[in-house]
Amino acid sequence: MLFLFLFFGACNASETVKEENVITDYTVKIEVNSAELANDELFITYYEYQTNTYNWNPYTISYDTNGNSLPVIITLENYSFRYIEGEVYRNNNIPSQISLKISVNDEVVIDESKTGTGNEYVTIKFNYDIKTKKNL
Repeated sequence: MLFLFLFFGACNASETVKEENVITDYTVKIEVNSAELANDELFITYYEYQTNTYNWNPYTISYDTNGNSLPVIITLENYSFRYIEGEVYRNNNIPSQISLKISVNDEVVIDESKTGTGNEYVTIKFNYDIKTKKNL
């Protein structure tokens, strides 16, 4: 009897561990925008776990016919990693606002904006843990 109790108790514990380690494929969207009125360029970098490197690229902001900036959107399909890590920055000291939104499966998990002072580069860093739903 004691043996059966221990056996079934061990099976339940191992099933729980398996459930915690299941990785779901997520759709992650990184959306970046600028309040600069013309000719802005932002750098977006994020860690690529498959290659163990940072994807680092400059993005020129586009504008609609009314002069409103259009967001740069990077979509990571079938994202099966726990963390989303990187940063957004302007490589000059223009004091205009930059904004960052990160969504996981269409749920906004980070919505942050920063404005420079003219003396520093504006930078927004992120390191989001999908499992705990926290920006570390």
